[in-house]
Amino acid sequence: MAAAAESDNNMGDFGEDFAGFEVYPQTTSPHLGEIKDSCTSGLKTVLDCACQKCGVTTTECQLCLCCAEPHVLCGRYVNGCMLEHARDVHDSKCISISFADMSIWDHGQDSYLDVFNIRQLHPAFDALHRIKFGEPASLPTNPNPNANGGGGGGGGATVGGRAVRTQA
Repeated sequence: MAAAAESDNNMGDFGEDFAGFEVYPQTTSPHLGEIKDSCTSGLKTVLDCACQKCGVTTTECQLCLCCAEPHVLCGRYVNGCMLEHARDVHDSKCISISFADMSIWDHGQDSYLDVFNIRQLHPAFDALHRIKFGEPASLPTNPNPNANGGGGGGGGATVGGRAVRTQA
């Protein structure tokens, strides 16, 4: 009977007790000042990149936003080279962007960052979006003023006519 219930509620292997979870990205970071304007210079592709440390070719590479030269390293679920880089080179005061889903990770806060509400992330996000999709990113022109790297908590933004809710 449980198998029928699982297929009826479309939960598959997760079972009836799986409730899922939400991720609330941070709307500020003490490490925004570490981002280098030149971090995306010379980058040509974000698809099937090779990790500059271990050499593995994967879609799960990340770009360090805190190095002046592009450092493309594999993520935590491959060989973890970006985690080592963040820890060893930047004392974990490091922000990176994933090529797979364009998410931005703050290694010092151990948390995602809200690209829509943090204006300092827009240039790197837009540059990678153009490389990956061949068009500019659709980012809000008026991000949450309380989330611009100052103090401030959650907020929201309108992106492409839809509301995006965030919370610190």
